Amino acid sequence: ETMRTPAVDWQLAPARSAGAPAAMRTLTPWSDSALSVQRSFATGLSQASLELRLVALTRMPTANSCRHKIHCCASKLVETPSLSVPDIYEDALSLLREAAKEEWPAVGMARARYLINDAAQTMTLLQPPKAEQPSRQPSSRRHKPARLPPGNRAFPALASALFALERAIAPARRPSTHCVVNFNCRYAPHVDPPLERDSTVESGAMLVAVGMHTGGQVMVEGTARDVRYTPVTFDSDTQLHWTQPFEGERFTLVWFTPARREAMQVAAARIANEMRPPLKFRLKSTDANAITEVLGKRPVYAGPALGDPRWADAEWSARGHVVLDVGAHIGTFSRFALSNGAARVIAYEPEPANAALCRHNLRTFVASQRAVVHETAVVHGDRTSAVLVLGRDRTDGVQNTWRHALDDLSHYRDTPEIVNPKSEVARDLQRIPVQTKPLFGRGGALETDVTFVKLDCEGAEIAMLEGAPPDGWLNVERLMFEWSFTKERSMSRFLSMVAALETAGFTVCHEGVGVWDARVEWPAEWHADAMIFAWRGSKRGRGLAHDGAANDGASAVAVANMPVEERVRGDVPPVEPRTEPSSARPTAAPLSPRNRRRAKNKAQRVRGTVI
Repeated sequence: ETMRTPAVDWQLAPARSAGAPAAMRTLTPWSDSALSVQRSFATGLSQASLELRLVALTRMPTANSCRHKIHCCASKLVETPSLSVPDIYEDALSLLREAAKEEWPAVGMARARYLINDAAQTMTLLQPPKAEQPSRQPSSRRHKPARLPPGNRAFPALASALFALERAIAPARRPSTHCVVNFNCRYAPHVDPPLERDSTVESGAMLVAVGMHTGGQVMVEGTARDVRYTPVTFDSDTQLHWTQPFEGERFTLVWFTPARREAMQVAAARIANEMRPPLKFRLKSTDANAITEVLGKRPVYAGPALGDPRWADAEWSARGHVVLDVGAHIGTFSRFALSNGAARVIAYEPEPANAALCRHNLRTFVASQRAVVHETAVVHGDRTSAVLVLGRDRTDGVQNTWRHALDDLSHYRDTPEIVNPKSEVARDLQRIPVQTKPLFGRGGALETDVTFVKLDCEGAEIAMLEGAPPDGWLNVERLMFEWSFTKERSMSRFLSMVAALETAGFTVCHEGVGVWDARVEWPAEWHADAMIFAWRGSKRGRGLAHDGAANDGASAVAVANMPVEERVRGDVPPVEPRTEPSSARPTAAPLSPRNRRRAKNKAQRVRGTVI
């Protein structure tokens, strides 16, 4: 709304004169030839809790028309909702506005992948440590405090004020250890990524929005929540949520405490030993990463989150499907599919050691003809052999077993010298010849009865997906794969692949719809790939294909530990772990503390031990 007048006089009558700037306490004339009356002006006055009053018009050539225009503008300003700030939030909001003028730490990849607006800022603050009491212990024996994140170091007063604000607005809530601060952030549908793999939020996150804005409701599982100066608590790491459009200045504060998690190797051992039959894997290796990623609290192959408005919900359980597992590793996904009632699994793994473990972990299902393992690499084209480059072991002594790639796709390079002389990392990479088989065509890995495909083959999927013939997917109804952006950052190639799948009748679902798929290329600092899900045909599952599938050697515990939405999606009844009577289990003699320490040290010394 623009009103052209020679001059307009405004009187600003403060509701609380003590909090109003001195320039706003008196009659303020403007003599510009053109005066713009905008919502932003009224919003700025409301920040100081001022009441805007129009007093008089002077020196107007056409008073009647100007009065009419001013009346229309005033009506629109009155329509603006009350933007007063509750007293309890004033100090924190003042510090937030001061911080917004400064440079914030760089946005991390985990949140940047869900941000719709690139100009937004976000940072994580930790609860400031309490002042330490003088200690008589030597300095070498004192507990060293954890290093604070960049946000705490840049804005220490803000960190203290925000955690004090949490105690003020929710005195009965257990004080949180973390607070995420968002400034003008609009998020796409997502569940909060864990700070560490397989971690969860302890008792729900509390979210509140502050600042002068309109709109910006938070959608939680499809329900709109007005969070402006109204704290809302929900499970941010399991419930799908996103931000509605808004205008103005919007800060959101999210307090939470991550639950204490098990060490990676311990969590993997617990999951593997609870499965029936137990899953075999190598100690001190990335086998543990694969187990927690596929069978942990956040299964990456459970399908996209339910309730996302960007696409229709579909069932992603392997129940009743014939599954093709390309890049089977040690058989974790194959066991995941079989525990969900898959009719049959066809697994391909080219690396000999991984293939041997995969055959061992699927031996029960191979015997019952519900699984078959091929020690072969699946590629695009007609070649029958290739060279596989084994991933370089980590410098902390952990054996790398899951980053093996074909010679022209590996991101590892031979190094002329060892970077860390104390490590046992080899200079030259290990290369082995492997047999290959095409994905499509006669004699290919994709057989006519396959209806469910999973691809995780370290970049080889790019050529296969781009080169798929129009009718090459045969009877496939569900397709999930990891697109290796770390090997091909071009977004145009990715979008061309998505368009080809849509032409073949698939609905493609991925986290980047409307977010990062508008970029020119995948950012170099995002050291991760993207999970893509595509489906066609019926949105419902195929029903029970194998009677008692969840009990016939499959992992009852894996099914019982699946998220509720995954059980509903797959309609898999929860199954109790199979246990033997206590009288039938032999009781081992307890070890003395000294012998327990010896056994623990021996297990840690043996690298690559299989349990």
